[in-house]
Amino acid sequence: MSVGTLYTFSGLPFGKRVRAVAAAAGLKVDEPSTHVGESNKTAEFIAKFPNAKFPAFEDPNGFRLFESSAIARYLASLAPEAKLLGTTPQETALVDQWISFGDNEVRVPMINALVILRGSAGAYSQPIEHHWRQLVIPHLEILDMHLKDQKFLVGHSLTIADLTLATIVQQAFSTLVDAPARNKLGNLVRWYETVVSLPPVKDVYGETAYIEVALQHQAA
Repeated sequence: MSVGTLYTFSGLPFGKRVRAVAAAAGLKVDEPSTHVGESNKTAEFIAKFPNAKFPAFEDPNGFRLFESSAIARYLASLAPEAKLLGTTPQETALVDQWISFGDNEVRVPMINALVILRGSAGAYSQPIEHHWRQLVIPHLEILDMHLKDQKFLVGHSLTIADLTLATIVQQAFSTLVDAPARNKLGNLVRWYETVVSLPPVKDVYGETAYIEVALQHQAA
């Protein structure tokens, strides 16, 4: 039985983290076909989700959520036996800590650099692009150091912190963190490949397109 409907699309990392949590929790969610810029702009969708963004979630009783972190936490709470939120108040706080760290210290600079590289933020600026790019790997090094003696980010089992950070690291490994950089992040690579290979979530993450040389600006 489905616990609700998840509105997202296949290429959205935020949607991927929610699908991974649902899969790890053993929950079924319905995913209707959507079209970005169309499905989320209808009057019906906006009436339910005023920010008009994916992902969004609605349960059979009309309970609604937007923002991937909130949806992921809610789904995890529906399957307490999976222990995806941690097993103690301290572990739960650490789960939140690593999710915040991943989103703010890794994902934000990575996305800002990529937006500039791809020309989605106006004229290319090498100093601004470099400012954001050079923040990514030092924060991945913090993760790498933390994972030296850890199989998972928190405690001894999988949590939503692992599932969330794996979507961020997957994007980093396919864009800005190339082979030479990954060679210096052995603990992070080991952890990442462990998480994305777990049977419940393997199909959600799919194959990782590891980049050999980090993306660079291409002058027109």
